[in-house]
Amino acid sequence: MTAWQVTRTMSLHRSGQLEPQLQTVDEAMSHLWGCAAIIAVFVFVLTLAVLLVAGLVYPPFAADTGFRVQAGLAAMLAGNVSLAFFLLMLRDSWRHRLTVRKVRAGLLTRFDVPDEAFAGAFPQVEPGLLLLTRRAVAEFYDLPPEKIHPDDSLREDLLIEVLEPSFHMHVIFHVAQLSKTEMLSPGGELEPFQFSTSHMTSLGELAAAVGEVLRSRAGHQSTAGENEGTADGSAVID
Repeated sequence: MTAWQVTRTMSLHRSGQLEPQLQTVDEAMSHLWGCAAIIAVFVFVLTLAVLLVAGLVYPPFAADTGFRVQAGLAAMLAGNVSLAFFLLMLRDSWRHRLTVRKVRAGLLTRFDVPDEAFAGAFPQVEPGLLLLTRRAVAEFYDLPPEKIHPDDSLREDLLIEVLEPSFHMHVIFHVAQLSKTEMLSPGGELEPFQFSTSHMTSLGELAAAVGEVLRSRAGHQSTAGENEGTADGSAVID
């Protein structure tokens, strides 16, 4: 999990809509510079505070360095950390974008598979959920759903190991949006959930796991509704 992927996938509108998967270069660079600036300010303040405390604990240190020197040291460290963070995020960003484009280019050249044939390959998974998952995966790579085949390997064909966690976050939120399952709290915060693709190889397994997340969220919302519906507080459900 990289810093770029975390900040990228957690960028959600309050309406629950995910931002487009592929940003323009200007938007991506603006996002990177903004994150780097926040890191720089945080490191500067933290370093300066540590130096000031060191001066209070050991007065000769403050006398030898002075506030200007301490501020300069803090600024130097903040700049170096910010630059390193920016370069790492830039690397992760381009690797992510190039991987998506590579997968997309390979899948675009293939023949189309209709929904009926795709759903028939996974009889153990509910067809509606399966097709929603297929559609979400296709939109992640900016492809028609028909280009996603039932025998596609998550790792060998879709290269999700490079694209995690943004891949499964996109799929989960997209399917949740289409199935009217709320993943955000009333305040617009992301509700916690557990999800791992480490043991998955097929799209059928992915769809089944997404279904488990949505069912758990639906159960949580049902319990929350029962708690809020208790008028006199005589029956509180933890």
